Amino acid sequence: MLADREWLDAVPAEEEGFEGAMVALRFYAERKVLDRLPGALYAYGQDHNGQFPAEVAQLTPYLDPPLDDAILDRFVILPATNLAPELRCGGDWLITEKAPVNEALDMR
Repeated sequence: MLADREWLDAVPAEEEGFEGAMVALRFYAERKVLDRLPGALYAYGQDHNGQFPAEVAQLTPYLDPPLDDAILDRFVILPATNLAPELRCGGDWLITEKAPVNEALDMR
């Protein structure tokens, strides 16, 4: 999901910065994936009477270019009630990561 320049720009000057660079790269890549989902969700809803998909993989035919199944498999659809009320942004469902790669540094 990332361009060569993004990888090169993230290379830390010190070895200690490696984990932080990986956190940043994952964040940018995840952002790129999540930025593509609203259009796919809209198209899916148009074809399915406004229904939200039960699985993220159901969006595959609506992503152009398609994403690798391994990328989509990192995400899950959950009821919005799984979030604290102040974090809900409307709607009954949300798409989030199944789990952070690095629990100490990554956020969902």
